[in-house]
Amino acid sequence: MTVVAGLLILISLTIVHEAGHWLAVRLKGGRVLRLSIGRGAPIVRRGGDPEIRVGLLPLGGRIDYEGIPRGMGQAVVALGGSVANLLFATVLFAAGALLFGVDAFAPAGWTGGGAWAFALESVSGWFWIIPGTIADLVVSQQMGGLRGAVSFLGGLLAGGEAAGLVYLFAAASALWASLNLIPIPGVGTDGWHVLRSVAGSIGSSVRGSKRDPEPERPDTDAPADSPADPPADPPVGMDR
Repeated sequence: MTVVAGLLILISLTIVHEAGHWLAVRLKGGRVLRLSIGRGAPIVRRGGDPEIRVGLLPLGGRIDYEGIPRGMGQAVVALGGSVANLLFATVLFAAGALLFGVDAFAPAGWTGGGAWAFALESVSGWFWIIPGTIADLVVSQQMGGLRGAVSFLGGLLAGGEAAGLVYLFAAASALWASLNLIPIPGVGTDGWHVLRSVAGSIGSSVRGSKRDPEPERPDTDAPADSPADPPADPPVGMDR
């Protein structure tokens, strides 16, 4: 039962994350080509526009899209998944506090306040655990913060109580957002996509400011498929 609950939470967080990317693509005027949940051989595949796949291993997801130029637009898409997880975590923490009562739902050490104050403080606390752990590893080669957090959440999962599972779900969503924003080259985290997109945008601006302006040409002088027109950007994949 514990394993099943853990897998359901992981799959649900992935769906929320990819939905955030999807909405960001739509917001920026792009088109989603493919949505994948999980990895490995597809056990579910639905063709169409977009194509939807569910992989055998419930680890991460991927969204492929087109129609958004390189630069800040793609950075917004990369941020969309983690923003969705943070909003989801905030709503879950607040809902749990309202449903079970703040005093009963909050862990020991909560100093008081309403449900939304508790939710915002909880999301912030869980979000910064991973960056704090990385800083501790660099400075003192310790990772007590993350180890303690994993032990605490594992106890909630093993307990199987409704309040504990809701809290676990919310905390895991905040951790998932934080983990994906770490810029890891070659892994394809959202943080790495954001870093590359922002750097590309800055580089394009710098190169554009150094380039001599070209004389304007009437549009009627060039056919519709003129090679002078910039090629369309290829489809982009958000993989994690």
